[in-house]
Amino acid sequence: DYLFLEAAKRYAESGEYKKAENFIEKVNFSQIKNVHLLYESLRLKAQIYSKQNLWEKEALVWSAVQKINGIQNSKKQEAMFKEAIALKNGGFKERANILFQKIAFDENINPFGSRAFKEYLNDNSEIIKNISLENKNRFSKQFIKNGRSKDAVFLLSSIDEKIRDVSLWANALYRARENEKLFQLCDKICFGTKNGSSKDIEALLKGLWATLRTDDLEKAEKYFEFITSNCASDSSSFNEANYSFGSLLFSEGKFKESVDYFQKAASDEKSQFFYNALFKEMVAKYILNEKDEILAKKLILKSNPFRNRASFFWTNFMKSEGSFEMDSKSLYSAIKDENFSKKVEYFFKSREERMFKGKVGKESLIFKLYKSGFLLYALNEAEKLGKELSKDDRYTIKAILAESGNYCKEFNGIDENIVFSHPTPFYTEISEAAEKNNIEKSLMFAICRNESRFDPFAYSNTGAVGLFQIMPETAKLLLGREVLEEELLEPKFNAEIAAMYLKKLKEIFPQNAMVVASYNAGEDVVLRWKEKFKEDEIFFILMIPYFETQNYTEGVLFDKMVYDCLEKR
Repeated sequence: DYLFLEAAKRYAESGEYKKAENFIEKVNFSQIKNVHLLYESLRLKAQIYSKQNLWEKEALVWSAVQKINGIQNSKKQEAMFKEAIALKNGGFKERANILFQKIAFDENINPFGSRAFKEYLNDNSEIIKNISLENKNRFSKQFIKNGRSKDAVFLLSSIDEKIRDVSLWANALYRARENEKLFQLCDKICFGTKNGSSKDIEALLKGLWATLRTDDLEKAEKYFEFITSNCASDSSSFNEANYSFGSLLFSEGKFKESVDYFQKAASDEKSQFFYNALFKEMVAKYILNEKDEILAKKLILKSNPFRNRASFFWTNFMKSEGSFEMDSKSLYSAIKDENFSKKVEYFFKSREERMFKGKVGKESLIFKLYKSGFLLYALNEAEKLGKELSKDDRYTIKAILAESGNYCKEFNGIDENIVFSHPTPFYTEISEAAEKNNIEKSLMFAICRNESRFDPFAYSNTGAVGLFQIMPETAKLLLGREVLEEELLEPKFNAEIAAMYLKKLKEIFPQNAMVVASYNAGEDVVLRWKEKFKEDEIFFILMIPYFETQNYTEGVLFDKMVYDCLEKR
């Protein structure tokens, strides 16, 4: 069976699909026990049939893929979509549409949902008129939840403006980044309504958030005034509006003015923006060189999502004054009692359990001190312990020292779990692409690990494909030609496109943090951030306004450091 598979693969690679078919049909697939090999073998069989326009046979193969026990759900979703496409190509439109409908309205996140939705509507253009208002709203909420905002916009646009849910419509436009349409809606609310309903307020809040993307202070002022004039000062909408408007002033460099709005947003401790506002206020005061120890203690000595980031700024503020005035006893007590769930420095993101294997005590405290931003304390305690540290713990201390110097020194005694958690599959393909474009191999492997977990057949619900989650449009811009999805499923080709794109980004941005953030969020938006936050690399990461991009950047740079260390070892 393995020989037949290898023969089929080689004939397929050379374009001799009839010979490949002869061998692939000799294979007894029930004898293949390895799930991954079975999946790849059936994919090969489907490809061979597809190249010969044997659509019904291809559809049967994709149907078989869906029945494999142990493969990821995303693989089954891909197989169902490919089955539907094969049936459509073979003229079995009714059977294909049943599958397209099932995928398009899947309640779970499905990377093929949007494409299936388009395919379904292409053959059923009148069907959208027959969907009830209730179902259009329900499906739209589901689409937004699953990251398919453009589908929600399309569905909601078919509803008469007079009966359309203005809040849901604004949410869909905001998430789909249809800023102009959203602003038109918000302007109509502001000029056409004297007393805004709760739905109007919710819509305007989305418009206010959208002004952060366009830096439109004039629109923001108009929306903010309408919202705050039509809601109670103790309402969640009032707090959100103040936080959003303060954030825009902050991003415009109006730090002094932003503090007032952050303070209003933090007037209610139960507000979802309470800690966000406190943290932004602290950063604004840090930039203005204003010391506020009460505010710092609120954020540092109490468990909250911004605790470690606040620690970073407070530590740096006190370092600049040449002192540290936090009571060490209360600090140790807080670290011991509280679970530090987040951190600012990207090097050790959520790795304490793996590094210390559940240990508690002074070694663990050193790590937590470091993780929470108290680098000076961590270094001091590490020096005190000296030779008392175990071999594994010395790794962490060396990492702390390396971070403080912003480079990697020698890393002996690397935890074996780190080795297994940071593999290097497709080593030749990725390394060659990296060397050809003068990109660090460690950066390539780190991005690949975060993008697809080294899955060459990975798809995202936005249409990104393969190892490095390349968008076909990006590949087209880089190569100057149309790029087929099948090409992006090839590891070598996918890695080459990724390396070319990283080379382009490195020509624009001086630091890896900006390059990585651009890979995730796009170069245009990072250029804006670069202009606003010209501080060091860690400060730039902290100020990234998109949490997804911030966490992605931290994760990739941590993984890059690990790959650098493993390569040296």
